[in-house]
Amino acid sequence: MVRMSFIYVIGRYSASAITLASLSAFTHFITPYEYGIYALVIALATALYATFGQWLRHVLLRFAQPEIDGKAPLPSLILKLFLVICIALALIALAVSPFLSEEALYSLYFAFPLLVFMGLFELSIAWFQFKLRPASYVGLSILRTGLAAVLGVTTLYFGFGSSGLILSALIAYGIASLPLFIITSFGLGSAKPALTYLKPMLAYGLPLAVSAALGSALILADRAIIAALISTEAAGLYAAPYDLAMRTLQVLLLAINLAGTPLIIRAFESNDLIRTSKLLERQWVLLVCTGFPVMLFLVFIPQGIASILLGPSFRQAGADLMPIVAIATFIQGLESFYFSFAFALSKKPLKQTYILIIALIINVILTIWLVPILGMRGGAWATLLSSIVALFGSIFIGSSLQKLPLALNELIRIALAAFPMTVILILLAPDTPFHTILTGLLALSLYVLALFGLNVAGLRQILLRFLRLQLATLYSKGELK
Repeated sequence: MVRMSFIYVIGRYSASAITLASLSAFTHFITPYEYGIYALVIALATALYATFGQWLRHVLLRFAQPEIDGKAPLPSLILKLFLVICIALALIALAVSPFLSEEALYSLYFAFPLLVFMGLFELSIAWFQFKLRPASYVGLSILRTGLAAVLGVTTLYFGFGSSGLILSALIAYGIASLPLFIITSFGLGSAKPALTYLKPMLAYGLPLAVSAALGSALILADRAIIAALISTEAAGLYAAPYDLAMRTLQVLLLAINLAGTPLIIRAFESNDLIRTSKLLERQWVLLVCTGFPVMLFLVFIPQGIASILLGPSFRQAGADLMPIVAIATFIQGLESFYFSFAFALSKKPLKQTYILIIALIINVILTIWLVPILGMRGGAWATLLSSIVALFGSIFIGSSLQKLPLALNELIRIALAAFPMTVILILLAPDTPFHTILTGLLALSLYVLALFGLNVAGLRQILLRFLRLQLATLYSKGELK
């Protein structure tokens, strides 16, 4: 699990680094108004995919069998079902288009093809995740983000604005989804799809679809409400630092989740409860010790981070919003990537759906109430408060379904390890790129040393074992006397 987590972390963080670099470039070339249009379209496409396509990804991971290859009937059924859903959505979009405003039509025309290619790409990388091929997974992720970055910067340089950014994302998703389909046909060569899977697929997947839709609606609702109550420019100023904080944190948490989830599910399904508990505890500790320090960076030195990664027009908004969004994202990550296991393992995802519905309602009400009072910060505070509600709801209700280890001793060690780093960040409080980089390196070094010193998650034993193996290998080869 640690080895695969490392591959996912390196790969996904490389992809995230490309995304963050491109975000920085975008905010230097584009106006807040243009970024607002781009952010609204991407949020709409993501919400559509989360509602109608993401559940199929979970079904593939949950119901496929290890011995099934790329031409098995279940992947074929999943792909064909996704294409049928897309056709149905296209017909609905055509039916309602005469009643939409010009701006809404613009968003829909771009969001729908993004939904299609986003779904094909996610099914492709889900297959590699299921086959325990993290290198292939991260390779496609890096290919997609790299293409989107290069094409996006190029189109902005030639003055295509938000339309260029959206088209760049569309092309990148399309090209990155091709390799797996060329190699395996994703089961399209099967004699007939396994329709017997359909009923359990729907029973398992549809509650997850509702949950995913609610999660993405939290992002879309904030931006849409800010655009409606203030302006599209304000939505752009809000979205840029939000994306920065969210992607920085989520990529680390997601990498750990991607590596651990298949192993946890397989151990649980084989009734190996001891191994399941150990894997869950390792997942929890890795999530906290990885995400917590990044959250602290975004909370205590937002001005310095904004000075590095955001264009001049976005920096003040970034410094104001990043601390709130970082805490909210960290909380969302813990709820989504750990406490949701209580619902997934017990096969009662509908209970989590009820929690997310309540959180979404609270988010929308608070956003409408706070934005006129606090401006863009009102949207961030609404997201944070609704995320807290979702977290405690999942902990309270989930504990009655499936007990999850919390490893309190490890949490205390992580907090102690983060203390000297936090002191450095608060005392130095850098606000320029050079000082931010120096402070970040010093603080991170202290944190890593403290992790090994306190032996969090057995890191000291892991390092010593690794060194002994390396020395033994060198000695056996005669390189050491």
